[in-house]
Amino acid sequence: MIKRENLMERTEKILDETGFRYCKYSGCFDIAAKKKGTFLIKILINIDSFQQEHSKELRIISDDLSASPVVVGLQTNYEKLQDNIIYERFKIPTMTPCMLENILLNNMPDIFRFRGGLFSEINAVKLRNARMEKGFTQKKLAEKVGVSKKNIYEHEAEDKPAALEIVKKIEDVLDCVVTNHLSITGKVIEDERLMPENKFEKSVGNELNRLGFSTDFFKRAHFNLIAKEKTIIIAHANESEKNTEKTIQYMLDFSKITKTPVLAITPEEKTFDIPTIYKKELSKMSSSRELLEAIR
Repeated sequence: MIKRENLMERTEKILDETGFRYCKYSGCFDIAAKKKGTFLIKILINIDSFQQEHSKELRIISDDLSASPVVVGLQTNYEKLQDNIIYERFKIPTMTPCMLENILLNNMPDIFRFRGGLFSEINAVKLRNARMEKGFTQKKLAEKVGVSKKNIYEHEAEDKPAALEIVKKIEDVLDCVVTNHLSITGKVIEDERLMPENKFEKSVGNELNRLGFSTDFFKRAHFNLIAKEKTIIIAHANESEKNTEKTIQYMLDFSKITKTPVLAITPEEKTFDIPTIYKKELSKMSSSRELLEAIR
């Protein structure tokens, strides 16, 4: 029986072989990896154990850092994952180690599974050009494929997914590929953003907003705040010293991989191995530039 540690080692080997720098983490993701792009990877044997709360934080962190969130696993409660399909777990692309390797090598798939069915995304321009090259009207193509004219019209209006069996029928009739390779990035909608957990986080967030930063808060990462302006800052804003040393080390490792500045914000003067300011200093600042200079 394969253990999670074995799956972690296999994923690390893939990252080594594909030239990625990475660090181990813990929380809503287990590995941060970077080459040209950044991947935040959650490792699980059974992907059904991945929780919605972890997904939400992982998607927001990935959105903030322009990273790609990924769950790597081997099975669900009901089936073994296939190597040529991207699955989905709470809006996070989910896959086998083999599929991850293909993606890291820029061999993007075109099949994904969603709510029990297999789908591919039809490229509107490819479909329209191929249909016209064959001399088919939308109605004639629809009749040959066994769908409505409206269905063909909608797929020629914008890129959108279709059931895999329909895609294959269209491609058989037109004798060409009309699908897009899949993207594993996605945007987070505004109402998914997380709020501060306590008064201290809220007051720090207010000060950062005053300086021109937008802020996101987290519970399941070793940092609890990302502040964005022209520069992105990953911060640990906390009144408690519990596990702070471990948290700082995780943040240092993460900063080295992602090349993102990190900062500790404390209620009173403290000294850590990363740039640290206390709340009163933050309150006296008048611009984002002052904060960035303090970090440097």
